[in-house]
Amino acid sequence: MAQTKAEVAISSALPASGQTMLADITNNRVWADGTLQYYLGTGSDIDLDSEFRANYNEYFVNGTMADTTYAYTALTVRAFQMIDSVIATDFSRVTDRATAAATADIVLVSSDTPAPAYAGLEGFCMFPQSATRAAGDYWSFGTFASNLDYMRTPAELGGGEYANWTLIHEIGHGLGLYHPFQGAAATSVGPALDNERYTVMSYTGATNADAYGHAVTMMALDVAALQQQYGAETYAAGNSTYTLFDARGGALSLAEGAMSIGRAYAAIWDSGGTDTIRYGNSANSVMINLNDATLDRSQIAADAAPSIAALQNTSMFTHLSADLQTEIIDPDYNAGGFFSRVLTNSGGTYSGIDGGFAIANGAQIENAVGGAQADLLIGNERSNTLTGNGGNDVLIGGAGNDILQGGLGTDTAAFSGLRAQYTITANANDSFTISHNGGGIDGTDTLWDVEQAQFDDQLVQLTEITPTPVLDFTPITNNGFLSYGANVLYHNDDGSKSDIDITSIFEDGLTIGGVTYTTFAVNTNGNVTFGGGLGTYTPGEIGNSSLAIVAPYWADVDTRDYLVDGTTVTNPGDVFWDFNEGRDSIVITWHDVGYFRTHTDLQNSFQLELIDRGAGNVEIIFRYGDVEWTTGDASGGTGGLGGTVARAGFSLGNTYFELPTSGNQAAMLALEDSAGNTGVTGVWQFIVAGGQVQGVGTDGDDTFVGTAANDNYLGDLGNDTLIGNGGYDTLLGGLGNDSIDGGPGNDSLDGGDGQDTIIGGLGADTISGGDTDADGGDLVYGGGGADRIYGGAGDDTLHGGTHNDAIFGEIGNDRLYGELGNDTLDGGLGNDTLFGGDDNDLLRGNAGNDRLDGEAGADSLDGGFGDDTLLGGTGADRLYGGGGTGADSLDGGLGNDTLLGGGGNDLLRGSGGNDRLDGGDGNDTLDGGFNDDTLLGGGGDDQLYGGDGTGADSLDGGNGNDSLLGGGGNDLLRGSGGNDRLEGGDGNDNLDGGYGNDRLFGGEGNDSLSGGAGTGADSLDGGNGNDRLLGGAGNDALAGGGGLDTLDGGNGNDVLDGGYGDDVLYGRAGNDTLRGGDGTGADRLEGGDGNDRIFGDNGNDSLVGNFGRDLLDGGNGDDSLDGGFGSDTLRGGTGNDTLLGGAGDDTLNGGFGADRFVFTNGFGHDVIQDFSADDAERIVLTGVTAITSFTDLVNNHLSTDAGTGFAMIVDGDNSILLNNIHVSDFGAGQAYSANDFLF
Repeated sequence: MAQTKAEVAISSALPASGQTMLADITNNRVWADGTLQYYLGTGSDIDLDSEFRANYNEYFVNGTMADTTYAYTALTVRAFQMIDSVIATDFSRVTDRATAAATADIVLVSSDTPAPAYAGLEGFCMFPQSATRAAGDYWSFGTFASNLDYMRTPAELGGGEYANWTLIHEIGHGLGLYHPFQGAAATSVGPALDNERYTVMSYTGATNADAYGHAVTMMALDVAALQQQYGAETYAAGNSTYTLFDARGGALSLAEGAMSIGRAYAAIWDSGGTDTIRYGNSANSVMINLNDATLDRSQIAADAAPSIAALQNTSMFTHLSADLQTEIIDPDYNAGGFFSRVLTNSGGTYSGIDGGFAIANGAQIENAVGGAQADLLIGNERSNTLTGNGGNDVLIGGAGNDILQGGLGTDTAAFSGLRAQYTITANANDSFTISHNGGGIDGTDTLWDVEQAQFDDQLVQLTEITPTPVLDFTPITNNGFLSYGANVLYHNDDGSKSDIDITSIFEDGLTIGGVTYTTFAVNTNGNVTFGGGLGTYTPGEIGNSSLAIVAPYWADVDTRDYLVDGTTVTNPGDVFWDFNEGRDSIVITWHDVGYFRTHTDLQNSFQLELIDRGAGNVEIIFRYGDVEWTTGDASGGTGGLGGTVARAGFSLGNTYFELPTSGNQAAMLALEDSAGNTGVTGVWQFIVAGGQVQGVGTDGDDTFVGTAANDNYLGDLGNDTLIGNGGYDTLLGGLGNDSIDGGPGNDSLDGGDGQDTIIGGLGADTISGGDTDADGGDLVYGGGGADRIYGGAGDDTLHGGTHNDAIFGEIGNDRLYGELGNDTLDGGLGNDTLFGGDDNDLLRGNAGNDRLDGEAGADSLDGGFGDDTLLGGTGADRLYGGGGTGADSLDGGLGNDTLLGGGGNDLLRGSGGNDRLDGGDGNDTLDGGFNDDTLLGGGGDDQLYGGDGTGADSLDGGNGNDSLLGGGGNDLLRGSGGNDRLEGGDGNDNLDGGYGNDRLFGGEGNDSLSGGAGTGADSLDGGNGNDRLLGGAGNDALAGGGGLDTLDGGNGNDVLDGGYGDDVLYGRAGNDTLRGGDGTGADRLEGGDGNDRIFGDNGNDSLVGNFGRDLLDGGNGDDSLDGGFGSDTLRGGTGNDTLLGGAGDDTLNGGFGADRFVFTNGFGHDVIQDFSADDAERIVLTGVTAITSFTDLVNNHLSTDAGTGFAMIVDGDNSILLNNIHVSDFGAGQAYSANDFLF
């Protein structure tokens, strides 16, 4: 266990007011160890430790029940994980009840009933202070009332629920935090920050009536205080996304790097990366503020001041509610955090919903993304990217060099100073640059699709400043080749056709690098050049060419004819060129060309089109058909492959570009099947205008913003920003960490290499994250429309958005979020995490140890290979562990679910709903949960639990040695193959052991137990209730237990015990042992075939031997014994018993009491061992027709046994030997008279 240590000072680096605030909400005593252990138990667990018990009993009634359900436990685990993410101290959970008292530092106990003095208490927890245990160890102790409805809210609610806030609050006490309204804290924190959205230690705002609107994390003041005490954790160091949703439920995720909330409050602690706060819906407006909590009540922080000043210049500020205005501009509130919140609009006034993100002091978030309505996005001192999307947005970059992207609507960028202090530049690509002169604090911002600029003294209409127009691309709708034309280059190797006049298309020639060309050369080796032909057959970097060159496929082409067996064979390859006046273009086609030396086994077909765009500008289109080879023999190739691989691109004066595939053999061979930068398979398209490649980036960090038309942009090198806006756009990031936003329209987006952030926007988009190294991955949002999203290589985070999306993680440890719509999610390779979101989704984990969560809707989940975790969530879900032998964990959640484990040792939980669970092969554990469930163990040694509640469950163990527990309802349990253990639990259950040596326990209720088919030696115990037990064909043991039971041994040598109650036992075939059992029940025991042993035990029992040499023992009580057929032994025992030997030579002993010995015709040679007139016993001969009276008995049927000398009653060949009785004892005045017989 950990130990506390001395006072810890609050950092002097904080503002003075911050030092005071934080010091006053902590006790300045901390846990010393780097790892703390916690234990969550129930009221009964306090008996483990006397000090636990003493603290517990002060507040709650000892031993009452508690809530330890999955949901309540999940809240607790999540709370500690959340705190672990912000402080350097680590937490681990102790689950061993027996050792918790000795090992746990923080002990949390849940119970139902507060002590009278604390009526209505919901929970408490205390820091150790001076309370010590053995050897100076310390512990924190807390307990919670789990019986209250608002303390049992499901953990998966998207809005913060009261139970969650209570847990975090009390754990805060256990770590040394105080209330902000007590003592010095009441003045240092102040009334403005005495609210749970600034510190969870406040009671203000924490109304238990709401199942939403509470804090789900430690808030900004708590994070600062705990980090000053315990140190800060390195957490979420990659590119993270924080999403705001409208919903009260179903939206909450505290996942690292992908946090989302509905109506809940949360503080962000983020250690690095390029991070984003975004709005995940479209119905409302949103305010996103990227400034972190200042911890200073005395003044507005310098970093936030420009943003606040700029906001107050806008008309939107006047439409914010008074509460929102105050929380933004008042330093009292800024100390505890600036909130990003969903806004509602009522009569033109915006108000915040109950919930939002604050940014903890020291955390830095770079980007903000709005929705479809009028949003307010506020930057910080870093270089931010603010994206408004739809609606009339207000974008405030604040300090730093920012990118402001308005999107649809009339958007406004706001600045802190006067208009004269800024320089506005209209750029040729429709963007604007606004610079704060003299290195002012607002920096230099780049504006895309922003219509207005608001300064302190005026509003400037940017639309009145006309930028240089950008040329539109020629629409491409298919990948078909254009006409080849009639001009053909002669068959050759490394040849050219030079001085081809181009003025019929380019009337004024083509100006490249200051030189105007009126002719060009078509070269055999897959390129055209200006200023002369090019015979170089081994390709080099295109930018190093001494000639202006356009090369769709520069490689060693050979079109020469060749000899085969002395006969000349015409080479099938040709190079054509054509002047297409209808398209104002020149078309050059390499058709079915082979490679050096005169090889035609592999052939390539590709085409180049040069389109005149006027003013010396040219449009370039590459089209690829069949691409089968990359290298000639003289370039190091063998069989057309290897060596120096073909290259593609162009170099025109002061601009050059190579395709990302250039020089890569696999990528060049795939050109015919890849979409290029156009979205059309096998087609690439470029415009060179003013000596620059339009829509293609440089080696630096480029920004491209499209128009309403169909735009093509390629970022190439650097960390680029590409925005499509309207139209069907094709945006490729290339190398670097790129930001891509498709905007409206059905776009094709590809991040390329690097850690990219991609937003599809409206429309049915196709998005590929591209390849990323092992240190990171891409972040993708599909947005509106039915999108197809591919993660590529790397650890990617992929969000589907609002429609029916298809999301593929591909390579890496990916996180996939379907969100709204009927989505298909496929994790691919790696250990992936998939969240279906709302509606009916299909989730496939594929290879790796995956986690799949269907969330809302009727979902289908397939874990694939590996050790997978599947959570159905709400709705009627179908869960399949997948192929292979992975150890999968499946939880159906709410709804009527179907779960199939697969081949490994799986754990299946039905949870709520009428579920069907099938373990498949392997040693599985199945738990039906609540309601009426069906459980099938399948192959392997399985454990099946019907679950909590009173549902009528059906359990079938299948093959293997299985253990089945029915639970509380009227259950059906089948062991099937193997040596099984079946326990019905509560309810009227039906148990069938099946084949094998089975053990069956009926438990409570009126149960039916059957040993099942086969000859297994089964053990059946009915338990309490009126049970029916059937042993089967083997040597079985049946115990009725309490109640009125019926036991049937079936075939085999069985042992039957009726237990308590009036029981009926049938031994059937075999040498059986039957016992009436404990208690005084009036039992009926019937042996059946075989030599049986029958014991009535206590009570007035009826024993029947039937066939065989049976032993009947009545035991205590007035019993009836019937030996039946065979030579039987009957012992009446204590009580007034009736003994009927039946056919055969029987031995009868009445025992104590007034017994009756009954005989019928053909009774055999019987012996009565203890007949006595003194005990008022009777010999009943009414069934013996030959003996009519006592006189007849004495005169005609009484003789002396020659062997013993005792009296013997004789009826023909039948006799009754009366031990210790002589003939002389019969008659008038003798011991035995007519009163001792019945005739």
